[in-house]
Amino acid sequence: VVVDAFLRDGVIYTLATAQNRNPSHHNVESYKTVIYKSTTGQEGSFTEVISFDYTATAMSFDYDGTYFYIGTGTGVDKTKTGMVLRVKPQ
Repeated sequence: VVVDAFLRDGVIYTLATAQNRNPSHHNVESYKTVIYKSTTGQEGSFTEVISFDYTATAMSFDYDGTYFYIGTGTGVDKTKTGMVLRVKPQ
């Protein structure tokens, strides 16, 4: 599910999150967070920038040119609700 998106310098960034289907593979219930980008917005043109698992859902994000800042919502670990994660693209 896409939960947030923005356009910056001609690039469309989208933030998507989904609950992992099989928690037994991850030892805990977690959510997959993925950031995609595209210069056209056309179907099939989005490429993955970052992907990771976390115990709270991703709700919003921003990018300062170096780091993505991702705001978290509710999840299985209530202590992670309302956190801001800083992630640097590889």
